[in-house]
Amino acid sequence: MKTKNGYVLYSIPPKNMMIVCILEVLRNYSDKEHPLSQAKIVKYLETDFSLKVNRQSIKPNLLNLMDLGYSLNYAEIERKNGTI
Repeated sequence: MKTKNGYVLYSIPPKNMMIVCILEVLRNYSDKEHPLSQAKIVKYLETDFSLKVNRQSIKPNLLNLMDLGYSLNYAEIERKNGTI
């Protein structure tokens, strides 16, 4: 399968490729003025990479990317019920 940028990936990417796919989504669809929610990242993973993940799996991967030195404009927003 080729992505919109012409990269060749597995026809169905394995879950261990999720961090790479998230990085690609961030590069393609976000910048400082256009942040993405975890829900939007999930949507792009499914549409661009046929990768079905739940929203809760996004945060650990974003934190891992930051630990690896990627500069992400990451913010946690408190929900109405008091959770983050």
